[in-house]
Formats: sequence, C-alpha cells, structure tokens
Amino acid sequence: MTTQPDCGAIVVVEDPFVAGFLRSVLQRRGYRVLPMEAPQGVDLLRSGDCGIGLLITNVPARFTEFADRVPLLYIAAFPDPNEVSPFRTCRVLRKPFHPEQLINCVEQLLPPM
Repeated sequence: MTTQPDCGAIVVVEDPFVAGFLRSVLQRRGYRVLPMEAPQGVDLLRSGDCGIGLLITNVPARFTEFADRVPLLYIAAFPDPNEVSPFRTCRVLRKPFHPEQLINCVEQLLPPM
C-alpha cells in the first residue's frame, strides 16, 4: 500500500453514499479525504490555507472560481463536458466505475511526491 502524505487533502462533494465509498477507497491508499457539502467546500477553498490537492465532485459549476488552482475530478452518470471547460486540470469519470479507475484518475491529477 502506497501512502500519499504530501499531496494535500482531497475534498469530496458528493451525495453521502458516494462520498463514503470514495473516502473508503481513497483512505485505503493513504489519501486524506474530506467529505463535505458544496457550501463548506467553497468556504474551505476560499480560505486559501487549506492544502487542498484535489476536488472530487458531481457539481463542478459550484467551484469554477477555483478552476485555475485546484485540480478537479468530475464524476457523474451523464457528465456534461461544458461543466469542466473552465478547469485547467481535470478528469471526468463516468458512474458507475471501478475503484481502480478512481485511483488512476486521482494519481493523474495529484502532483507527484
């Protein structure tokens, strides 16, 4: 098992069931995961001192003000490419997906250690 201690936290803004699944998969790989609602995620990112390395959400439009500084993993059953166009660094993962697909996307988006 590889640990990713220096990559920053992963903020997950999703419904509670999906957020729990994502947290379980990612924590087993050593990632620090912070599930939260969209307003709390926006507040955390606005604070600027949070060490966020990645945002995972199904509502990327709520986070476009951070599109130039936070990588995004957009997960949705029917992803809309227009939702991610403002983001400089992003990946799209279509639901349902295998946990290894999630890990691969996260590894592509987080900076190397």
